[in-house]
Amino acid sequence: MNHRTHQVLQLDIQGTPQAWITTEEAALHYATGTVAWEDGAGPLVTLRGGWNVARKAARTPEQAGMPLVYLPYVPNRFEDFLLAGRNIRTDVHEWLAARLTKGSRLN
Repeated sequence: MNHRTHQVLQLDIQGTPQAWITTEEAALHYATGTVAWEDGAGPLVTLRGGWNVARKAARTPEQAGMPLVYLPYVPNRFEDFLLAGRNIRTDVHEWLAARLTKGSRLN
């Protein structure tokens, strides 16, 4: 299994972004039959049992050596998902980026 943390973009039935979820959460939705549709080529990750240790623990960003990437501002919905999704598939990133407003700081 790749040790990078993968995220899956969860959309509502109309295709509006709702949240970034883990591959484990996505697998649970898939296994329980609550996925209305899916997109993307090939498997994102192979899941196996075990424990995963999470990115900065109980440290502050400064203690963890994680400097701010952007000055704080209120992003629109698509910017928010792009900024929050660090390890997303290229096709999902392109889909979100195509929906940014002309005045977006991410353009």
